[in-house]
Amino acid sequence: VSDMLKSAGLGNLAGLAGIGKTGPTPVGLAQRISKTNTFLDTIAKDFNFYERYHLYGTEFPKTLARRMLIGGLQITSDPGSGMLTIGYKSTEKELATQIVNRVVELLEEQFAVISVDKNRTQLILIENRLKDIETEMLYLQGELDLLQGKYNTFDLAALAKEQANKLASLRKELLQKSLEIDTYAAYTTSDDPVLRKLKIERDSLKANLSKLEQGYSEAGIIIPAEKDLPDLLIQYTRLKS
Repeated sequence: VSDMLKSAGLGNLAGLAGIGKTGPTPVGLAQRISKTNTFLDTIAKDFNFYERYHLYGTEFPKTLARRMLIGGLQITSDPGSGMLTIGYKSTEKELATQIVNRVVELLEEQFAVISVDKNRTQLILIENRLKDIETEMLYLQGELDLLQGKYNTFDLAALAKEQANKLASLRKELLQKSLEIDTYAAYTTSDDPVLRKLKIERDSLKANLSKLEQGYSEAGIIIPAEKDLPDLLIQYTRLKS
């Protein structure tokens, strides 16, 4: 009986979906089921308690039969082995044996129903959770598509890396150009055409660097500002995950 309850089959999937697997113990269930009126009435009817013990002439025959069964029925367990023991105390040995066998049959039937219902309920929970996950994934995919479409790239991490490399390269060129101007200016006049050309090149590098730092839009393509790159990369990584 214990094995019947434990054979869920959906346990691993339920765990992945974040659904707990706690529930009643086999012994507790057996004891609870065996004391229900429906269970006791079935046994009393199967073994004709009403005629056998002349209960039809009493005021409450069903109540008396139930009390007799509850008084004789014994359900215990051994915590070490997990064994469930079912017994029935009676002076009629053959009847007691038959009642015990019938109790086992009825409990097996009830436990089988409980196991099926538990699996069915767990399956419904899993299916609903998967639907929620699918909906969430579709939403996140839509957000990712919008982000990729906005910057016209499927790999925003590569875009951020490319932008960082361009910025570093421009800053290096600008520094070298400024040093070159300072060195050349020390040996010539301000109207020197070569000096003017170097300054024009420096100003062009400054303009390109400023444009890249601030971000811009060109032919429908948005180039993100440098300050936006970290947050953009974090957002992209989260959506991609």
